[in-house]
Amino acid sequence: MTSLTTRILTVTLGVFFLISAPAHAGYLAISESGEILPDNEYQFGLAPQLLLNEGGGANVDAFVDAPYNDSTSFRGMAGFGAVDFHIGGSVKFIPFPDIDNQPAIGGRLGAWYARDAEVNTTTIQLAPLVSRRLDSEYGRFVPYAAIPVNITSTKDRNFSGTQFVAGTEWRNPQWPNMLFTGELAINLNDSYSALNFSVAFPFDGSRGFRR
Repeated sequence: MTSLTTRILTVTLGVFFLISAPAHAGYLAISESGEILPDNEYQFGLAPQLLLNEGGGANVDAFVDAPYNDSTSFRGMAGFGAVDFHIGGSVKFIPFPDIDNQPAIGGRLGAWYARDAEVNTTTIQLAPLVSRRLDSEYGRFVPYAAIPVNITSTKDRNFSGTQFVAGTEWRNPQWPNMLFTGELAINLNDSYSALNFSVAFPFDGSRGFRR
């Protein structure tokens, strides 16, 4: 098989996974590594998402991250777009931090409510999470992987779905006040596949946005 044929097949399979995903679930993303914010540092961010499944469209989310202690942080988010409205929050717990030869190991528990047309949806997500810091001449990368389980309830149906998520955070030393994230979520069972992106702006809770 030629290199060009392999690339075409890869892209075709990727598009197939994406367009076979249910649109209403697309806003559920991890979009964070196992890093915990320092004390008194917060993040405000935006997370655009392009939906390539049936009907297409896009979602835009806004989120805020806040630390609780050295191993725990919270995230609140809300958004709109192809999904008329969605709001939710999560808690991230990393009992094993990224130190020496050990990657960050933990998980995230979240809950979301969404309204799409006349359909109300609630979802609880449990996601084991692992990540590892990598410093390079291009900045700091924090690749991460998660296996979220989404337990979803609507008026007509209750079901659970599973994904594999791989992504990375990236901080460029020339833009220290911005944190970029990109990830690919792949449907494993009764879920969805998607591409998710975000940009976050850290700020000191007592002084405002970091300069």
